[in-house]
Amino acid sequence: MSSDDMLGMSRRARPGSAPQGVGPDAAWGPAGGGDRGLKSRENLSVVKQTLPPKAPGQPQQISEILGDPEASLERLLKETIAPEGAKKTAEALNAIKVERAGNTYYEYQWRTTFPSGAKLRSFSSCALGPADRRGNRNLYTLTAVLPESEVVDGQGAAPLIPEIIEGFIVQPESD
Repeated sequence: MSSDDMLGMSRRARPGSAPQGVGPDAAWGPAGGGDRGLKSRENLSVVKQTLPPKAPGQPQQISEILGDPEASLERLLKETIAPEGAKKTAEALNAIKVERAGNTYYEYQWRTTFPSGAKLRSFSSCALGPADRRGNRNLYTLTAVLPESEVVDGQGAAPLIPEIIEGFIVQPESD
């Protein structure tokens, strides 16, 4: 599996289900934002993706998988969020690498603009869990999506985003 394959979310279907593409492992809010109009949709999801070791028993580090935070966000936006031909655009706003609770996190922020003029702001944080005995690791990604207007005005769930991102803790590799 290439690092490009690992950047997006897992496309494997759950056992017994028909392949339906990408989906979160846990989410708050109705799928696809529910009946709310695009301008008022909110979502909070956590996705877990298992990553193989670079060689048997040699787990990968987040920088080996994703590369530089800025470049990995640009690749995510270009290849997954708003690929060429999509009827939406995505603008990178922030991409940083932070150390928290003994682990390394990549934190991203971007704005997605739709043909209707609706804009959504996305906040994402990802980190690797500890390796299993074979060297496999899980990449955990938390993503919160809010209407751009709520973020700009500091309304709704927007004031909670820093606390949500900082509270997202993935057990680091044990010593």
